[in-house]
Amino acid sequence: MKHWSPDSKSEKLLIRQRSLTQRGVFKFSSSSLSTSEDVQELDPPLTCYVDRYELFASSDGLVLLKADTQLVLWNPSTGESAVLPHSDVNEECSFFGLGYDATSDGYKILKLNITKYPNQSIEILTLKSGSWRKICNHPTIDFPGMGCKLEIYPYPNKIFPFDPLVYVHGAFHWLGHLLVERKVILVSFDISNEVFGDLPLLEEMFVRVPGLSDIGISLLDGMLCFHLTDVPLDIFKLWAMKDYGVKESWTVLFTIRVCDLSLVRPRYRFPDGDLLLYAPGELPHQGLNPWSFKFQTFEGKYGCWPQREFIEKGIVYTESLISPKLVI
Repeated sequence: MKHWSPDSKSEKLLIRQRSLTQRGVFKFSSSSLSTSEDVQELDPPLTCYVDRYELFASSDGLVLLKADTQLVLWNPSTGESAVLPHSDVNEECSFFGLGYDATSDGYKILKLNITKYPNQSIEILTLKSGSWRKICNHPTIDFPGMGCKLEIYPYPNKIFPFDPLVYVHGAFHWLGHLLVERKVILVSFDISNEVFGDLPLLEEMFVRVPGLSDIGISLLDGMLCFHLTDVPLDIFKLWAMKDYGVKESWTVLFTIRVCDLSLVRPRYRFPDGDLLLYAPGELPHQGLNPWSFKFQTFEGKYGCWPQREFIEKGIVYTESLISPKLVI
């Protein structure tokens, strides 16, 4: 199978909306990231009745979602979809990553299932194999000065649910922490050799006031990014690791005040440096309940993207012609 080489100009925002008048009716739309007024309606991936859709992850134009209890791989550009092997999924405690493994020439899905903190299990699905395989409960790493391996637990972010796992440089990434050291860890999992590791963080990235501040990671412009929202100070700060794996390459891309939007998640970086941020909740002074905002880098202004009155959830994807049925 030839791996898809995405064109940066073909990235779009996939939007999920639930009908406010008809139970079990969902609408999907695709929005251009060059103009917020270019929005196209999409048919849902399944024709049968679905009580709830959840968007989990995307890679090379393929979108991983859940239709009620069933995992589905969908290409919004072609409309094709394929049902995946069953796995127990609770969207409040199951977190996914989707990526292409060049070594095996196929796609893999990594699942973190957190039933009750700090308990978790990690499973992987090689799409060609057709079955899920458990890797471990908790990854372990060698910690300098300890002389032993320490278990990494999921970072206890109670303010905001976990984001999709970030896939870049052939590895999945998420935030964890060491219970003994109370240290935040940027965990990596190599998709080919299935080895866990960790990437260095800066001291200033650690949460200043646990429980009142928020941290997370994302993928922007092909770079692994880390963000911190200091809730007491209403400051949002975004770093990018410009040289993968090099601690000194962490560079601040963005710092803004978010007094009206206390919790935000970066979803896309525009060519002019502006950011598309996911901002859940309402803005009472505007009477809106939008999904995302475009922030102007220097002026600090923002507006809803796309121009819609109500958006529930969304995910950025790249247009492609890959058939979901041919990768399983």
